[in-house]
Amino acid sequence: MGILKVREEPGEVVVVGCEPGTALDAANSGELRERAGELLGRSSNLVFDMGGVTFLDSSAIGALVGLMRAARESGGDVRLARVGRDVRTIFELTRLDSVFGIYPSVAEAVRSFTESPGR
Repeated sequence: MGILKVREEPGEVVVVGCEPGTALDAANSGELRERAGELLGRSSNLVFDMGGVTFLDSSAIGALVGLMRAARESGGDVRLARVGRDVRTIFELTRLDSVFGIYPSVAEAVRSFTESPGR
């Protein structure tokens, strides 16, 4: 069973998330890269519901940045929703909070694509 679960596909946006308590790290960042890459084939707009993610390391950050670049090259974007405090701190320390759109809810992240498509 994979780490990413497709939650919904409202319109042109694919929403994915992880089971509660998921650590995104070197052990599963390849799967993250591969599975999310497949989803970008369906839509270049992806919302990653980070509510279940408790930790991520540099390999997972690299996978997310790579997905964001691929999405943007296709005219879309990757946006993050429900980022927990500890994970948000990692994004702030790496200054990736200024690169990724981070939203308090999945609904707001999805809605952001109609309000400002792409970056």
